[in-house]
Amino acid sequence: MRAGMVKAILVVGSLLFTFGLLELVGHVQIQLEKRNLVATKNSSYYYREIVRDRYPQLLRDSLSEPCKGHYRDYYVLSVDCKSSTINTTDYYSSRAVPSSAPIGSPSPVVWIFGGSTMLELSAPDELTIANWLGKALTTRFGKVTIVNFGMGGFASTQEKVKFIDLLSRVPVTERPKLVVFYDGYNDPGQSYTFGPGNMQEDLNGKLKLIVEGRTGPLAKLFLSRGIQDYSAFWRQNIAPRVEAAFLQEMITHRSPTPVDPSPAVEMYLHNAQVIKAVAEQFNIQPLFLLQPMIFTKQPLSKGEEDVMRDVVLPNKGHLDYMIGWYDSTRRKIAGLREFVDLSTSLNGRSDLDFFDHGHIAPYTSEAIGTAIGQVVAERYSHVFQVPSTVTE
Repeated sequence: MRAGMVKAILVVGSLLFTFGLLELVGHVQIQLEKRNLVATKNSSYYYREIVRDRYPQLLRDSLSEPCKGHYRDYYVLSVDCKSSTINTTDYYSSRAVPSSAPIGSPSPVVWIFGGSTMLELSAPDELTIANWLGKALTTRFGKVTIVNFGMGGFASTQEKVKFIDLLSRVPVTERPKLVVFYDGYNDPGQSYTFGPGNMQEDLNGKLKLIVEGRTGPLAKLFLSRGIQDYSAFWRQNIAPRVEAAFLQEMITHRSPTPVDPSPAVEMYLHNAQVIKAVAEQFNIQPLFLLQPMIFTKQPLSKGEEDVMRDVVLPNKGHLDYMIGWYDSTRRKIAGLREFVDLSTSLNGRSDLDFFDHGHIAPYTSEAIGTAIGQVVAERYSHVFQVPSTVTE
């Protein structure tokens, strides 16, 4: 009996020692990754290189994962964020815009839609494009209410749905006079992978599996995510493999990868047409902006040449598709008043502005926000001077 007890204690002790050692390894891996000492040279690596010394609190907040997903009907996802630098509001999870007048104030309202490059979780609240736009418009027109509805992964299709849904939900007095759509990353990027107008799989794939009754892959995924909340080793070494296996399950049901970007271009333009028609019914001015990308900037800085080599060029087919989408879209929107091509707005800058295809450094946002402010002032100054009639 005593020998059996000793053996049991030794086994339990050995297991605890092993688990403790593995957890120590996991925590060391996390610290090394935070310091970019063992990281793969991907977009996260270059982002950390940009912010580590200039924005240390932002980096700490980013690594603490301050945002939690929030389910929304019709467009599936928003995020709720809270930290010292990255925050959303309780107004439909819109990103905090410090330069904005409060919601419900008598100032003109501007809504902004876009993907992750407009949500900008890579920048503190006061350095986002939306906040710089708020500053620019406030300087010219007095206080303006800026509401940033940017959401990671969203392309014009999801933005269209979200815009229409929000118009139905907000009080008449909180409807915008101007709505801005900032696109160019996800419309071609998502179309290449998931098909024109389709959502990316990490947004709708789980719901699809539930509806279709294929819950096996979900069970493994949810179990893994539950364990990683308590185990650093699992989070660093096992969870990525489970996530990759789940992604592979999704990939097997994808349509063939397209070569011709024309359907994606038409989808973008049709979405804009629908948005414009809805906006006109509510006396709202729409503005569609084609955002700058690393492949539209000339010349690239030395750091951006590294990003292009390590992050963008490894998937040459994806890059070529996005370039083709841009070339075609530029031609089709030329001369249309509601469209503005901002894709060359960062040309001539020597800074490391991009850390992947389209995400920018926090210090770059001012140039884009100011450029948008200039466009609005030149084309839509009447929006801020003449009371608009709203439709009940």
